[in-house]
Amino acid sequence: MALKQLAHKPPAPLPASPTWGVVADEDKAPSVLRFECADRTESLPYHTLTRWTLVPGAENVLTLYAGRLIIVIHGRELAPVRDALDAGQLVSIRATEDRYRSLRSGTVVTDIIVLSEGTP
Repeated sequence: MALKQLAHKPPAPLPASPTWGVVADEDKAPSVLRFECADRTESLPYHTLTRWTLVPGAENVLTLYAGRLIIVIHGRELAPVRDALDAGQLVSIRATEDRYRSLRSGTVVTDIIVLSEGTP
């Protein structure tokens, strides 16, 4: 009976996607990680990621290593991005749109740089 009594209530709204990317549901593990750069999109198979490092500071720097590629992500409060990587749930990451960059709190991705090893 309890279910029938709740049937008249509208469903709870879905959580908003973060402005910096997409995180998969816990029951789905993505096989590819997409980087949405200003001028292009790069996709890497998850199995090519060997490690990642988060350096906190006035500007956080999250560095990912995948084969001969180094992906450097600059921003603020990047721990949720690192946590999604740790859980194998990060589907995509993108630079935060200008309209959201002025927010005082929360995760903001200011830049994504994809380099080949040995590239300055």
